[in-house]
Amino acid sequence: MSSLFSVLQNLNPSIKKIYEYRSFLPSNETLWTSIARDSNSNAFSGGTHSNQLIARTKCLYEGIERSYINELSRNGESSFAIKEFASSNGFACGPTKDFATNRAILEGIERYCWDQWIDQKITLSEASISISNISKFLLEDFTSHQLLSAEIISETFGSQPLLFNVCIGHFNDGVFWGSELNMKNGSENVFEHAIVEANRNLKTFRTGICINSNMYEDLVLQKYGTSGLCETRLSIAAIPKLHLIPNKFILLKNKMIFDDVWIARCILDQFVEKRDPKRMAFW
Repeated sequence: MSSLFSVLQNLNPSIKKIYEYRSFLPSNETLWTSIARDSNSNAFSGGTHSNQLIARTKCLYEGIERSYINELSRNGESSFAIKEFASSNGFACGPTKDFATNRAILEGIERYCWDQWIDQKITLSEASISISNISKFLLEDFTSHQLLSAEIISETFGSQPLLFNVCIGHFNDGVFWGSELNMKNGSENVFEHAIVEANRNLKTFRTGICINSNMYEDLVLQKYGTSGLCETRLSIAAIPKLHLIPNKFILLKNKMIFDDVWIARCILDQFVEKRDPKRMAFW
């Protein structure tokens, strides 16, 4: 684990320490949150899990991924299509080539689903599903919430259906999102990642902690997080399955940037980077 922290510091010398917090749930379960902070105590990356080591690992890989993307952006490099698609969309980082590449493909499909929902005006169905105690605990921070889902058919993953799950958390006049894409029958904690993500976006805005990032979506989150600009399409309706053809990639690239640290990016051919705050604030 110390080697991962060394990689993070190599890419981002401003990161000084990983802070870890433990929450005790009414169910007697424990929730760990790891946050990488810079010398000004600004949060840069984070990880949440019931297992302390997994939370820390998530935090470190996310920090490495963000640091590498920021470095590409600052240096004006053309690799990973950072000029054409100036965001963190479709990126993933992990310990092996296959892990990072598969996660990048899932990230690319997930962003495609957002594009279809927001721009193409498809609707998602209200999910009626049992969620974990950790998810219930995190949802208590919102004044109200919605859990939405759509089934995805992807040629890349054969006949195995995927679920595109979205958590929409409301707090005052703000809308805070979180999403996930996983195998329909392969996840024990459905919606947990989406809920964790939405909760973290809420905490980022409420605490006023600056995200040390030059990625556009991070900056928009800080500016528009509770401004009421997020126009969501929350009509509840039965929808046909989304049929994706994710082998039509604009980009599918991977690279080992350090020993046992791989980064990958996947951009689908129908993905379009946009700069509308009403849209980007909801990403």
